[in-house]
Amino acid sequence: MLERLVGEARALVAGLDVDDLSGAAARELVAGFAELERLAVSGKLLATGRLVASGVGPGDDSFRDVDDWLASLSGTTVGAARAATKASVRVLDQPVVHAAVRSGMLSGPQTELVTNATAADPDAAPSLVDLAQSAGVKGLRSECDRVIAAAASREQEYATAERVHGQRSLRHTTTADGSGMIVMTGPSDRTALVMAALEPFERSIFDTNRKAGNPDHPDAVAFDALAELAKTSAASTPDAKRGGRPLATLNLHVSQAAYERGYTVPGEVCEIEGAGPIPVSTAYRLGSDAIIKALVTNGTDVARVVTLGRSIPAALRTAVETRDRVCVIEGCEVDRHLEIDHNVPYAQGGATSLENLDRLCHHHHGVKTRRDLRRLGPPGRQRLVDSVEYETAFIRAA
Repeated sequence: MLERLVGEARALVAGLDVDDLSGAAARELVAGFAELERLAVSGKLLATGRLVASGVGPGDDSFRDVDDWLASLSGTTVGAARAATKASVRVLDQPVVHAAVRSGMLSGPQTELVTNATAADPDAAPSLVDLAQSAGVKGLRSECDRVIAAAASREQEYATAERVHGQRSLRHTTTADGSGMIVMTGPSDRTALVMAALEPFERSIFDTNRKAGNPDHPDAVAFDALAELAKTSAASTPDAKRGGRPLATLNLHVSQAAYERGYTVPGEVCEIEGAGPIPVSTAYRLGSDAIIKALVTNGTDVARVVTLGRSIPAALRTAVETRDRVCVIEGCEVDRHLEIDHNVPYAQGGATSLENLDRLCHHHHGVKTRRDLRRLGPPGRQRLVDSVEYETAFIRAA
């Protein structure tokens, strides 16, 4: 039945001629698709809960866990998938919320909030489900936070504080238009400390903008304040230098031709490591900044950098790190704490060369090592295979 419904929905969307729709008809379609979206999310959530309870897992060890698999399947971040997975497990033990999910009354974010609060106080479920029908996500979150706080004992408060501290994180992501986003999650006293540190910078920037007749939005002022705080900390803190290096350093990768020309063409790069592409004009502006380390590439054939030993020389390490910004296994987008790996192990005659070296996340590195696997495929689309399949493919290519 589900297969038929998916096929019908696919046909409906493929045949949708929006140019012939009136405004009223378009409005009705939006409402209908929104309901379908909630029902689809609800069905996926209930099935995910059963999958987790069964202990079967994703069925493919190229994924670290169900969260990683669900993120790949749904096109979301692992963090978002992890939150959905937790909600899917909780909802199985919450009859009121379970019924609301089955009826399509709750969206994914609403379900995550309500199940979390209901776990703390089961009696609050009916009122929270009702509130979700009228309040926005922000209002529902505030009420759920109140429910959790009111239900917590001293021991629970301590346990919650420990859990929040243990799950602290700071993520930096970028979008195609060059925007960067920092998401900081952790104990509220620590995040409040960061905001308090910004306050004098915000006040100074606000006053300067006001005198210039250019009053920016408070969020924009806070952004400028955070950037100023980072620069000030790197430049003037007594412990700003360790071993002669700035406390904060950004690695800028830029092709020499692009730097001289003023813009990039296909095949060239100009980007901040871990953040993504930037205009060459921005590279010019950063060029005089003490916290920027520019790595200019001039077309040198790094593929010829080879050493007879196991250790990786600095030039080759830089080449590998510049080429592999994320784990090279297809579908894995982990970009932090990557590990350089010999595809054919050094102990088995593998060379310490650019062709034989790649960066892997800890999970895929461990799977490859434990099972004595090899990486096979074009850059960015590699998969793990056994040595027989690898050698067969290598012979065919030769």
